[in-house]
Amino acid sequence: MLVLSVACSGVAAGFGLRRDGAGLLHFDGLHWSLSGAHSSRSVHAARAMVALDFQSLMLLRLSEPGRARRWVWAEQRAMPERWRDVRRAVYSRPPSAAPAADTWRATAPADAP
Repeated sequence: MLVLSVACSGVAAGFGLRRDGAGLLHFDGLHWSLSGAHSSRSVHAARAMVALDFQSLMLLRLSEPGRARRWVWAEQRAMPERWRDVRRAVYSRPPSAAPAADTWRATAPADAP
């Protein structure tokens, strides 16, 4: 019974992935966006977190304020020349909200000119 339920879940997930189709994942340095065949399933201004990492395949969770989370599989074979860039981007820290000059002044000694 357990094997049958796992097999049925896999088939259902496969049909769901086919329905969604492939999309284009884009990072502008601050937010992630996903566009594809279904415009109603598009994501704009999201944050990405890695849920699973198999080196050439990653499961990403895209979180956009006010909307449900979106789970996306990213594959190296889709665009191998950009794979290392994608990996660096999803693992990098988001930029801080404070300008770099303010951060520098906050950490400088009080008697500095």
